[in-house]
Amino acid sequence: MELDLAFWSTCVRALFITAAFFTFAWALRRMRRESAEQLDRVLTLQKQARAEVQALAERLSALTALVAAIPARIERPVEAPPPPPRARRESSPVRSYESARRLARSGATVEEIVATCGLAGAEARLLRRMHDGASENESAA
Repeated sequence: MELDLAFWSTCVRALFITAAFFTFAWALRRMRRESAEQLDRVLTLQKQARAEVQALAERLSALTALVAAIPARIERPVEAPPPPPRARRESSPVRSYESARRLARSGATVEEIVATCGLAGAEARLLRRMHDGASENESAA
C-alpha cells in the first residue's frame, strides 16, 4: 500500500507539474501575441510620426526661404507715402465750384472762398477775377 501511495503521489505531482508547464506555455504564447500587436501599433504610429516630421520639415524649409528674403525687403529703400488728399467740406467738386462761383459773384474775398469751398488759392483768385469782371460788365450794361 505504501508503494501505491508513493506511486499515486508521484503521478499527482507529475500531473501538477505538467499542468503548470502548459499554463506557463499558454501565458507565454498569449504574452508574445500581445507584444506583437503592440509592436505593430508602435510601428504604425512611428510611420505616422515620420510622415508628420517630413511635412514639418517641408514647411520649415519654406519658412527658412521666406525669412532669408526678409533682409532683402528691409534693405530696399522705402518710398515716401503720397501726401493725403486735402479734405473738402462738400463731397462733390461740382458743388464746390458752384458755391465758389456764387461767393465770387457776391463779392467774397479769396480767403473766404478758399475756407468755404476748399479750393486752391489760385483757383479762388481766378474765380474772383472772372466774376468781378462779369459783375462790372453787368452793372455797366
